[in-house]
Amino acid sequence: MPVMRTGKSVWSCALAIAIIISCAVTAAAQETRAGRVGLSVAIQNDQLEILVPVWASERFVVRPALGVVDTSDIVSHVSASLMLRYNIQLGKAVPYVGARGAVIALSANDESLVDYAFGPVVGGEYFLGDRFSLSVEGHVNITLVHDSEVRYYYGPGEVDFYEITIAGPTIVNTAALAMATFYF
Repeated sequence: MPVMRTGKSVWSCALAIAIIISCAVTAAAQETRAGRVGLSVAIQNDQLEILVPVWASERFVVRPALGVVDTSDIVSHVSASLMLRYNIQLGKAVPYVGARGAVIALSANDESLVDYAFGPVVGGEYFLGDRFSLSVEGHVNITLVHDSEVRYYYGPGEVDFYEITIAGPTIVNTAALAMATFYF
């Protein structure tokens, strides 16, 4: 029967435990996203948004954004928004809920409007790696319109303000958003 040296086996065991602990600490450090900042590109119908998600903590993300709608040379549709989100679960797939507020400026045919929108958001972010993710979200937009009788239409080849009558100074609609994010 071979004789084992106690001193060597204790050191080997201690070294193995140190390696396991080191790997666990490194994996845990890589999993934390608190303090991370990303750059996102989102597509929503004909609107392009540039977003900057900032992980304030593991559970809370603050996300400012600038958006523009590409319709024609005679229209300018720009938005600025801020979203606060709460991550329900952490991991590769991160479902979340949140709230979003936006200022929307539209000008066409030498006329301009400013609307304000807000509403709840539900979505999910899937991390393909440490620095890259794909997300989808659903929004309910409650828009406080500038003038409840003047709205705009921009369809294929057409941009024009037109008169409509709506029941009040708000419009409620839903929207979906898909985005890709790179984290620094």
